[in-house]
Amino acid sequence: GRTGYRALMGEIHALMKGDVDAAGSRTVRDIFAVYFQEFPPFAGDELLQMMAKRTHYARQWSLFMEEYPLVLSPFLPQPFFKPDRDTEGAEGVHEVLGCAVYSYAMNFLGLPAASVPARLAQLPNGPQPINVQIAARRWREDLAVGACAAIEARAGRMCLPLWDQMQAGGST
Repeated sequence: GRTGYRALMGEIHALMKGDVDAAGSRTVRDIFAVYFQEFPPFAGDELLQMMAKRTHYARQWSLFMEEYPLVLSPFLPQPFFKPDRDTEGAEGVHEVLGCAVYSYAMNFLGLPAASVPARLAQLPNGPQPINVQIAARRWREDLAVGACAAIEARAGRMCLPLWDQMQAGGST
């Protein structure tokens, strides 16, 4: 996952950094500066080598998924972050992107993945849905979405108890 995100940062640095610097707000420029610090962009030959490594990883995952067509993982290894957390410096960026390795690993590999709340956790700041991610074989988005629909059918729609609490005046 980190290899993938550093490769993405390499692409963004090479293809978009000038636009981010020229047209981005101070907040956007600051966020990208921390992204580049947290995930040092691959460049030049190193970026090409990491893209070749992506092909290797994708092949290994394809072989694995011949036997296991769906992979269940956490969406994040911690409760979901608050809105605009990535605008709060390196610690915020690490919480938002540094912990989303399961998500961007599947993106890097080109694998379809879907996320769905699997339970409602009672946390110190109030109830919060905890999501799982289902990754599927290439071109099988239907399997990932179907698995998430089955989880939601079993676990229930997490928005309903949260909306009930909001109507009752509770925090979310």
